[in-house]
Amino acid sequence: MKNFRTKSKKWAAYSVAALMSVAVCSCKDKDNDDEQEQSTEYFYHGDHSYQIVKTAKTWSDAVADAVAKGGYLTEIESQEEQDAIWQAVQKSGISPTYRTATDGGGIGYLWIGATDRSVEGIWLWNEAGKTIWMGDGNGSAPEGSYYNWGGKASGHTNEPDNYTDQQSSPKGQNAAAIGLAAWPNGASLPLGTAGEWNDIAESNQMYYVVEFNEKK
Repeated sequence: MKNFRTKSKKWAAYSVAALMSVAVCSCKDKDNDDEQEQSTEYFYHGDHSYQIVKTAKTWSDAVADAVAKGGYLTEIESQEEQDAIWQAVQKSGISPTYRTATDGGGIGYLWIGATDRSVEGIWLWNEAGKTIWMGDGNGSAPEGSYYNWGGKASGHTNEPDNYTDQQSSPKGQNAAAIGLAAWPNGASLPLGTAGEWNDIAESNQMYYVVEFNEKK
């Protein structure tokens, strides 16, 4: 009987040790997972942080969420910044057709901060920021302002065009977004290529890119 009790005590001790070991390992694995999520959630360019938010919102709601997070919808001011953002978008695994904008050629987009909702044809960063473009596809950028409207890579900007789609509400296209594929979808002569900007109706619900003036 003594031996049985001794063995029972030993097995109980081993069981407790095993459970503690599993608990420790589980916590460690969770920490590693959290670190991995943190490392992939944000990306960086210069001294700024960026976050691709995979929650579909209208442009206005995306703006509000960006501000609530302590940032703003991204303001792309150089080719280097554009390249850094596009590289992160490509790594994010978002399907080019995760959602489609009927007024944007039937492809998916990511909202950025450019808009002309205050004055048609005057494109500003986040309504109150720097003017980046004036006019439609035949317009021009103020000296020193970066732009990447659809068609730029081919030598002639086709966007913005304020195209009106009957399903859009409100009418017109007052918000800019990064195209995830060439548009219109399947066209032999697209108006823009993947990574370039298009103006689409702000009522579309899309993912978006938030920018922070610090490293997260």
